[in-house]
Amino acid sequence: MANKISEKTVGRQVMGYLKTIPGGCFMRRVAGMGNNGHPDIVGCINGRHVEIELKAPGAKPTDLQLKRLEDWRAAGALAFWADNLQTVRDFFVRETEEET
Repeated sequence: MANKISEKTVGRQVMGYLKTIPGGCFMRRVAGMGNNGHPDIVGCINGRHVEIELKAPGAKPTDLQLKRLEDWRAAGALAFWADNLQTVRDFFVRETEEET
C-alpha cells in the first residue's frame, strides 16, 4: 500500500524550504483559519507579495481557490498552487531567472 502524503505534510516541506531562501523572505501559513478560498501560505519574498495554495499530491484547487489566485496575480502578486515541494522550488527558480 502506497504511503499517501497529506496537504499538511506538503505544507511543512514547503515552509521548511521557504525558510532557506536567502534575502528578504517572510512567509506565514494561514491554512485552516476560516479563509475559504484564500491561499494557504502568504508572505513576501524580496519585496514581492506571495500567495501559495497547497494541495495533497494529485488534488486540485477548487474554482474559488483558482479565482483567488488569479485575483492576486492580477494585482501583481506571485500566486500559484502546488501539490509538492518540487513545484514550489521550480516556481522560485523560474522567478529568479526571469529577474536577472
